[in-house]
Amino acid sequence: MSLSAKRPQSFGCEPRPIYDDGGPNGNYSNGINSTLNISNDENRNIRLDFNELSVEPSADHLYIFDNSGQDPVFLEEYSGTFSPFTEIFETSDISLIFLSNSSITYPGFKIDLGCAELNSTRNNILDIDWQVSPNPFEQSLTLNGLPDGEWALELQTTDGRTVKSWPRMRTSAGGKLTLSAEDLPAATYILQATDEDGGVAVKRVIKK
Repeated sequence: MSLSAKRPQSFGCEPRPIYDDGGPNGNYSNGINSTLNISNDENRNIRLDFNELSVEPSADHLYIFDNSGQDPVFLEEYSGTFSPFTEIFETSDISLIFLSNSSITYPGFKIDLGCAELNSTRNNILDIDWQVSPNPFEQSLTLNGLPDGEWALELQTTDGRTVKSWPRMRTSAGGKLTLSAEDLPAATYILQATDEDGGVAVKRVIKK
């Protein structure tokens, strides 16, 4: 499956590869502006296993949007070179948009498309403006902007396994919380914050 595909691509849960226009072994081309729309026939969360992701830093970009609503919603943007990682998106309908300029080309991306379920149902998503820093992090995370109250925090792997939890933490001034996670291995994690009423806020974080 290539981002040069002209029609929306639907799939069940069988794994499928996604490549840039250079295919599995070549570099992508200059001046690319390609979109791949993907819809899961089984209405499951979409999983992307990034086996390789290497694009010109700050110049070429891979964007992901959620197409399940009336208007596309921005999910992620990637630029640079990354170690292999996995992303799970809580939607069955996404777009991948790849843009390259007219200078240097890189190996691009090799992605395995599939489906997965997260550990949490997350059926009460909070609409709040909160931040996590630094991200990527090495030892600890600072959370800012959470509403005042007690929060249960979890760090999950991208396949939904909880690896660290903080059952009850109360925010300080400015909705601030600090989490220590220096013992975790380098990887991409899902940070889930749950308030006293069961409302959930989620962020993707990277441990260096």
